[in-house]
Amino acid sequence: MEEGTVADCYVKGGSIKANYFVGGLVGGNSGDISSCYSNTSVTGGNYVGGLVGRTSGSISNCYSTGSVSGGDYVGGLVGDNYHGSILNCYFKDVVSGDNRVGGLVGYNRYSDISNCYSSGSVSGASNVGGLIGYDYQSDFYTACFWDSDVNPDVNGIGNMDDPNVVGLPTVLMQSESAFTDAGWDFVGETVNGTEDIWDICEGTNYPKLAWSIPAGDFICPDGVNMLDFAILGDAWFSDPNMGNWDPACDISEPNDNIIDGSDLEVFGGNWLFN
Repeated sequence: MEEGTVADCYVKGGSIKANYFVGGLVGGNSGDISSCYSNTSVTGGNYVGGLVGRTSGSISNCYSTGSVSGGDYVGGLVGDNYHGSILNCYFKDVVSGDNRVGGLVGYNRYSDISNCYSSGSVSGASNVGGLIGYDYQSDFYTACFWDSDVNPDVNGIGNMDDPNVVGLPTVLMQSESAFTDAGWDFVGETVNGTEDIWDICEGTNYPKLAWSIPAGDFICPDGVNMLDFAILGDAWFSDPNMGNWDPACDISEPNDNIIDGSDLEVFGGNWLFN
């Protein structure tokens, strides 16, 4: 595998098909991948992942939301994680395969995974897990979750139990406190840090990476829609000296402390994006 740095990248739409080392963004990599996502259907033979087929590097602040299918070593985010690390990542869709099939990672070897979750449906013939299909002597897991309502018939890890890989019902997977109690850093709280890594529309969706929430998505539920347009309209042509000033609506770059056409242009560019 090649070693490279991949950051602030995405793949959206369409489908990707190949035999081995198949990923929605990268087939194989031993470098660092950060703040990336894939929203495409991925199909292959072995070593198939929604974001990366096989990695021996680090993956952080990334997610995948497209369906994934293959044979062996199949994961919603990564097919095979070998001497790598995964931090602050998630998968949300459907994963299917034959052996070593996981909601986040198919095969996890000598690797660390922290603050990650999967809400996707997982199916396979053997070694199937809500988060990890098969673990081989990995160092540790920290504060990881999977939706036990979506996958009631599997363990978090297909071949073993780990107290730090926890299955939660959907209602708790869509509750901020379930994650902040485990040490996850969310927007609006400082107990777990001030990086504001995660955010959530409480009770309507799973956690999202804060960087991925589009400008203009002012209120819940997720997505830039008419509810958000009403917020922008109420703050229209306001500035910090006016009573209806709303700094959240100043979304043009650079911020100019007035809500006007430049903000509307950004808003329109993200219309119906969620």
